[in-house]
Amino acid sequence: MTNHSPDFTDLISHVVRAFERMRVPPGPTAQETTELMERVASGHGKTTTAADRDAVAEPVMVRNEDDSDIVSRWSRRAGGWNKLTRKLRELTNPQRTAVAGALLSTIVGLTLLLLALNSGQRLSAMERMGKQLREVKSYGYKESWRTTWVAEGKKLTTTWRGDGQTYWRAPDAFRSGQKIVKTEEASAQRTEQVLEDFVEIFPAGKLGIFIDHTMKTYRRLPFDPVGSVTYPSDLLRMIRENSGEVTRDLGTKKIQGRKARGYMIALKDAHEVRVTDPVEVWVDPETDLPLEFGYEGKNETTFERRITDCRWNIELAPGLFEATPPEGYADVTPPSREQEIAQIVFALKLYAELSGGHYPRVTGCDGIALRDEMLKMAGYSREPRADWNREEKFQRIERATVGLDWIARIVRNRNHAGYYPQTVGPHDKDKVLLWWRVFAPVRYRVVCGDLRTEIVSEARWAELVPEAETAGWPAGEQKPKDNR
Repeated sequence: MTNHSPDFTDLISHVVRAFERMRVPPGPTAQETTELMERVASGHGKTTTAADRDAVAEPVMVRNEDDSDIVSRWSRRAGGWNKLTRKLRELTNPQRTAVAGALLSTIVGLTLLLLALNSGQRLSAMERMGKQLREVKSYGYKESWRTTWVAEGKKLTTTWRGDGQTYWRAPDAFRSGQKIVKTEEASAQRTEQVLEDFVEIFPAGKLGIFIDHTMKTYRRLPFDPVGSVTYPSDLLRMIRENSGEVTRDLGTKKIQGRKARGYMIALKDAHEVRVTDPVEVWVDPETDLPLEFGYEGKNETTFERRITDCRWNIELAPGLFEATPPEGYADVTPPSREQEIAQIVFALKLYAELSGGHYPRVTGCDGIALRDEMLKMAGYSREPRADWNREEKFQRIERATVGLDWIARIVRNRNHAGYYPQTVGPHDKDKVLLWWRVFAPVRYRVVCGDLRTEIVSEARWAELVPEAETAGWPAGEQKPKDNR
């Protein structure tokens, strides 16, 4: 059987080569593609007007600077296109059917290619960056933040600033340190005070440790990075989860010797209060990973936070994630079991009974010293006697020593605990006598004046203990928090 179908191999190859060298405009929509295929398949796709015939004779192409020769060559071959259309009219019906099938296959193939290219273009900067972040195995970056406000009369400027380094390695090991300094400037005088200098370390699958170098203390912590199980930074979590949208293109600049593309991104679902401000992100276009990011703003204060020197998929020394306390540092890990909480309540209640209605009025609690004070209030002399061990009152004071030791440990953890025996007594049922920070997630254990105790959210704690949340800060401002 003779094959009457014309050979379009050369024509199609020529079209494909020209197509590959073109700067492809956005492809047709799915609806437009469907309508085109239906017209061709039904035989209604041929040109009928003079304008249509002219369009066939002089095809319009979008080109870049390198394909002007192709366009000129196609223009010179306009007569060839007219000859081709005349030959198509001379074909028999079976031949026309074959031609229609070949053209339909070509159109479908080119359309699918256009759609594929457009799909790649539609992948946003946020989506590409999020995808790459989800595949990262390790990283390191520097973090810096500062908050500045001017007192009434503009005679005193106070700045809190923090600087530190963070490292992370899959699946869940990370280390984050920070030094927080308070600076006050008035006229020609300037003073600086180191408020906190800490590091928190979490080995993979083990208890972490929070080391306070200013207080020379440490406490053990369960694993609970801010943001997610994978990233301790909330900003990284939101970028990784595509939690936002690009609002402005910032152009390009050099960062770490690389050409970076900048975007202003509006993020949502932030754990941090101030991340509602637009975040500036600078991305390496070759890796689609951030080189630096951060935000700044102004209300009663001016504030900013920057993550810089981002390094991804780097080798990290195993020693970075060893949770070993420095020699000579005191363990201030707070109590967590209900039995330990009951020991604290028992000690406070007994002390209030023996003292006539107040709690130990000291801020630097010493469990042994408080026990001796309770023995004295109970009428026991300084010289111990063996027969005391048979007395119930003496036994109760001895049992209270454990709870007093817990109070001493809690109070020593100055930055994450508070104790107010001077202003709160047994009858102050709605006032907080003692509180300390609980992790995984961040919450607070509060003990009220009537010795009721519960764990509350950070927002509720700020309502119950406003002096702890805003101490040293202007009205309405929130004290900077550490990474956790």
